[in-house]
Amino acid sequence: MRPDTSQRLFIELTLPSAVVDELGMLLRACRDRVPAGSMRWVAPEGIHLTLRFLGDVPLRRQADLESVLAAVARRAPGLRRLALEGYGAFPGGRAAPRVFFVGLRDVSGTLPALTRGLDDALAEAGWPSEGRPFHPHLTLGRVKEELRPAQMSELRRALAECPRPEALTFEASQLALMRSELARTGSRYSRLFTAAL
Repeated sequence: MRPDTSQRLFIELTLPSAVVDELGMLLRACRDRVPAGSMRWVAPEGIHLTLRFLGDVPLRRQADLESVLAAVARRAPGLRRLALEGYGAFPGGRAAPRVFFVGLRDVSGTLPALTRGLDDALAEAGWPSEGRPFHPHLTLGRVKEELRPAQMSELRRALAECPRPEALTFEASQLALMRSELARTGSRYSRLFTAAL
């Protein structure tokens, strides 16, 4: 699809500014410990909770997505309390980590209903279901692929020494349709539409 006829989109659950500030402090502390050049770090203002990545979407479908978000927000379950909960990496286990993130705990237990409602509404509007469980996380950085085994071991040790996230609990109160533009310095995000929960 030509770039001028489509845009790269995702749907996020917007984070409060206090959470973004805390994550920015964690990110800077981790970046200071990790060997230079081993990670591509997310800019603090770019940290987000993706509910659904949509990829390249024709410009003419943006209004459909705005309608979906508005409808999902109206039907969404009540309080959506989340808490920062330690670090993690994808993939897990013994595999070399590719993505370094802060995990989230669903304090109120309403996130599955929200993501299921969003998935169903998107399917009705023509976007196929993802068909996989949702694991809420906030990406802080991505490991560079060209690391040698010794560099990877050093990176693992450094990440293990990062300061732990504060036990910060917050309420998520807004869905947003976001545009992602790829640039040499990293992705740039812009908010196209919001729906209060």
